[in-house]
Amino acid sequence: AQNLYPSILKRLGEPEFPSEGFTEHAPELRGQPFRRRGTLLAGALVARTEQSGLEYWTLLRDDAGREFMHVSVFQPEEPFATGDYVLADGYFYKRYSRTFGATRRTLPLFIGRELLPGARPAEPATAPDPLLLARVRDPDITEDEPVDAAAMWHLANVARTLRQRPAELDAVFADAPWMDVPLVARLNATPEAYRGAPVRVGGMLSFGRTLPAGENPLRENEFSEAWSANSKLGDIRVMLRTPGREDFSRMTGLWEFRGWFQQMYAYEAKQGRFRVPVFIYADARPIVAVTPAMVGQWTWILVGLAGAMILLLFVLVRRDRAKARLSEQALLARRRARREA
Repeated sequence: AQNLYPSILKRLGEPEFPSEGFTEHAPELRGQPFRRRGTLLAGALVARTEQSGLEYWTLLRDDAGREFMHVSVFQPEEPFATGDYVLADGYFYKRYSRTFGATRRTLPLFIGRELLPGARPAEPATAPDPLLLARVRDPDITEDEPVDAAAMWHLANVARTLRQRPAELDAVFADAPWMDVPLVARLNATPEAYRGAPVRVGGMLSFGRTLPAGENPLRENEFSEAWSANSKLGDIRVMLRTPGREDFSRMTGLWEFRGWFQQMYAYEAKQGRFRVPVFIYADARPIVAVTPAMVGQWTWILVGLAGAMILLLFVLVRRDRAKARLSEQALLARRRARREA
């Protein structure tokens, strides 16, 4: 259990423990690792013998209301309180009896490396929560702080939900403004006034990558991050994130990203330090250049003029050649007349 890191359970596909009827299959399940999450009901540091070190024994309840026990080899770096939601990876051992408080319980026991903070599963959301977003802090341009994770996953929840509802998504962005220099200035001056606002970001992809998501309320394995560049914005880049894996290799040319403003983010580049907006986007689509109607008409007018000029030149050249032939014939006739004379 000392080597049972969270990344190992991730690589194994986060196997779930078959709680219903597990007693009959306990011998088959024994020693297998499982990903478990739940609410902490009770916990205590216990030394089972005088020679052994302290172990962290906890009683937990999963999202379905089923209780189980977990013992950690290592103590938590920060103490947990009753009611905390935790990640309790561990190897299944057996049905085990132990007294917690005044009640003795017989429950499945898991042995793991350590108890870690978990993320409660999120219900689908269709609109940003202003109370949650009000806790976001925008770092000064001189500060290096990560993007607020709670706000990112909340807006990612909205993005993922509306991504499956195209009509609602179109309605949200029907009147959304396009990112431009004046809007960037307003976001930079008073970001709290625009938190969660829908914005359409247009530009070319300057960088894109997919990152491991870690523990999150959407149970996503990855999230994608891109940087959009627009000649109208100069050196300013826009950070864009979305839940899941995005195929950035297909994004050539100009693209439109429909997303929600989260916060300002400060970072250092070769050209100096920048403070740029961060958006969580629902979808991305190529921007198709629309040719104005008069452009097509003028094209045909120019083609017609060019054809007329070519025809005129052809006529003039033929006329000049005919005149030249007549002049040459007249000159030869005069020469013959002089010789005969």
